Amino acid sequence: MSTAYTIFDDATKALNEHDYGKFESLHDQKAELWQPGVPGSDVKTHIEALKGMEDGFPDARWTPERPIGEGDRCFAEVKYEGTQTGTLRFPGGPEIQPTGKKVSLRTAVALTLSDGKIKTAHVYTDRMGLMEQLGVVPQREAVAG
Repeated sequence: MSTAYTIFDDATKALNEHDYGKFESLHDQKAELWQPGVPGSDVKTHIEALKGMEDGFPDARWTPERPIGEGDRCFAEVKYEGTQTGTLRFPGGPEIQPTGKKVSLRTAVALTLSDGKIKTAHVYTDRMGLMEQLGVVPQREAVAG
């Protein structure tokens, strides 16, 4: 039986290879996925959102950092880096025309397995940080601390 970390690693490789069939096959048919701004909780809806990101950032790479896996659970920070050379499409949101800007974002992913498949996946992203890096919204000022 696969560990959550192994499945997480396989899912990351599938995303970097744009192999959405493989990515989907790692999920239980009734898997519950959650990510801010993505309507629905099924894997097919989330794959469409991922394809919208791929359209905008065809060179993007997902790089896991500090993964923690034990048994049927895995948590990891993931660095997402790419250059927006295509039109970025968010589910239910506006299209963002190519800016040519490079972005680097941190994402957190928490997975739970059941019978060797992803049963739940919660993805925490900083969409505002993405919009700032693309120049769509003004940059936040650093807070002195």
